[in-house]
Amino acid sequence: MSDLIQTLEPEHRELVKACVNAAKHPRKGRRYTTKWLYDCLLMRMKAPGLYSKLQRENTLPVPSECTLNRSLRRLRPIYGIDENVISAFGKKLESLSEADRHGKIVVTTSTIFCIFTLW
Repeated sequence: MSDLIQTLEPEHRELVKACVNAAKHPRKGRRYTTKWLYDCLLMRMKAPGLYSKLQRENTLPVPSECTLNRSLRRLRPIYGIDENVISAFGKKLESLSEADRHGKIVVTTSTIFCIFTLW
């Protein structure tokens, strides 16, 4: 069975793993992977009614809303500027020419002509 799971795409693999783990444990006391919690959180944000239906009918092993809220409170968002983004941006700018780094203003006669013909 694990060979079949490995042939699936990563998103589907996560769903199958969640279903197999849900079959092993009772409804209360299930353990969810972080990836599955994030996917469920995204599902709940996009379609709360559908999420409630999936949970109520036990179609998919989705965590309760209390579990999602608890995991959401545990997240520690980081605000500010990410140093990795700044360094990647700097490397990209180094590869550009001086004119491309500072930008250009290009005015052609056709655009000026179009502006004056509108008035």
